[in-house]
Amino acid sequence: MQTWLIEPRDPLIVRDGRPFSADIAGARATSLDFPFPSTTTGGVRTRQGLASGGFGNRPPEEIGRLITELKEKVTVCGPLLVALDGDGEINDWLIPAPNDVLFCNLEPDAKGYVPNDRARLIRLSPLQMPDDSFTNLPSKDLVPVGTWQCLGKPFADAPRYWRLERFKGWLTNPQACGDVGIVDWGHDGPLKETRTHVGILPASQTAIDGALYQTRGLEFTHQGKPPHVGGQRLALAIWTTAEKLFEALVPFGGERRLTHWRRSEKAIEVEFSECNKAVVESIKRSREGNSYFCRLVLLTPAHFTNGFSPGWVGTDNPDVAIELRGAAINRAQVVSGWDFDRTKSKHGQPKATRRLAPSGSVYFLKLTGPETKVLDWCAKMWLHCVSDDEQDCRDGFGLSALGTWSGKYESAEVKS
Repeated sequence: MQTWLIEPRDPLIVRDGRPFSADIAGARATSLDFPFPSTTTGGVRTRQGLASGGFGNRPPEEIGRLITELKEKVTVCGPLLVALDGDGEINDWLIPAPNDVLFCNLEPDAKGYVPNDRARLIRLSPLQMPDDSFTNLPSKDLVPVGTWQCLGKPFADAPRYWRLERFKGWLTNPQACGDVGIVDWGHDGPLKETRTHVGILPASQTAIDGALYQTRGLEFTHQGKPPHVGGQRLALAIWTTAEKLFEALVPFGGERRLTHWRRSEKAIEVEFSECNKAVVESIKRSREGNSYFCRLVLLTPAHFTNGFSPGWVGTDNPDVAIELRGAAINRAQVVSGWDFDRTKSKHGQPKATRRLAPSGSVYFLKLTGPETKVLDWCAKMWLHCVSDDEQDCRDGFGLSALGTWSGKYESAEVKS
């Protein structure tokens, strides 16, 4: 698969689905915090389709067959956020922060000052519940994920995206983290920029009554804080099987703002190769009888038929039995879109609304089976999409990585 970069030249708008019209005075078009995989996948397949003869001046049946072929044959993974160097190549990968970690404030000094550039990193893990306790979790084998200790208030400015080396360290050895510098750990990624637009009468050069609206787009630059000052270019990275893409300026997203598409020589498989080996060795060492333990972390949102829980958990797998022991998940994300298949409707039709497990979700898994089969399963999951539906996987939903877990529960502190 080839790695491609999508670098917006203007603030990128990926709409959140709320109604918007420039004809309505005071209307606002607000962007999502980050594009869904379906947005970048749609862009890739559109460009592949245009290079294959285009969609215009064809009967609806031919367009329908072309769309079906693109869906089945063009696989796209991502997007992930990346930082660029001066030559426009990938300098660092920025990974969504995993949910099995908590940033807390440090203790105030003698003068009562609490540092705002450092925080304490606390690992969250499945908790050992007392015998006389119960929860409202959907399975009796599922336990809460948290921490037995309370070490201050949550840090207000925890980074939403982690630098690659920090993320790999968290996958392989989360116990080795303590007090950390926030700037060195990561940042919040693209910021939203607000623009006010107004209609102008050509003759008088005065504003048109009611022709006033706002747009909020994602500015793909990062302004560092002291001592790390200066701007840093950001972009979206995807990797795809599409063979007819070429480097160009391409309209993309809301208002068809220009983005620069170009090839990259970097590959995320290479960046994660050493981490993969370390995680596999840790999974081998976690063996208890015929069982092994690991974490699965989502790098892009995933769609599961059973809501937050993957459909392949608890199924009758003859090779590896998979049990979900704990899950650290934020509020579900909602995605929809527009289906341009004209065989279904003259102008297309809206797609069904679906709830997604957000990126950063962490699943604590128990794997039971022969070691060779368990390692084969890990290889299938590593940097592959794990959504229940094959089409969702081809669309880039559910890109995952594996991390270490001993399989041990933390003791929960109970105060009477």
